[in-house]
Amino acid sequence: MAGRRQKGTRKGQMGRVLIPDRTRIDGRLRASRDLVRWRCELTDSLGGAGNLSVQEQSIVELICRERMILDLCDSWILQQGGLLINKRRKSLAPILSQRQVLVDSLSRHLLSLGLKRRLPAEPDLQTYIREFDAAKEAERANAAPESPQEKTDAD
Repeated sequence: MAGRRQKGTRKGQMGRVLIPDRTRIDGRLRASRDLVRWRCELTDSLGGAGNLSVQEQSIVELICRERMILDLCDSWILQQGGLLINKRRKSLAPILSQRQVLVDSLSRHLLSLGLKRRLPAEPDLQTYIREFDAAKEAERANAAPESPQEKTDAD
């Protein structure tokens, strides 16, 4: 039996979405790219990554993981067809109640972040003036008149 490959390992689909250190989402699958895009949209609607506290960033991370698990659960449920209802016991498969727990947890985390869209933090007046002056200076440097050597080369 040592030569046989073990079936039903824990890696499954989630192992393909996460890279080995389990800290970042692997971008090779379409589902993971969609999740990364959704995370960016969520962060932007909360005012941008620079506007989030460490606590809010960890909640966003939890939300993304729950969303990924919920998507995997939904895809598995849809593949099962009509096998989710036990007609003799008149009950649903346990995965459906577990899915509902995930949905409730996801909605609680989203509510903890708030439902309103937040605007990004606006810079204070001094920062704005500094950035404006730097942009003007860069514009002047780019629009500097040509040197006499360049004019003779062009002729």
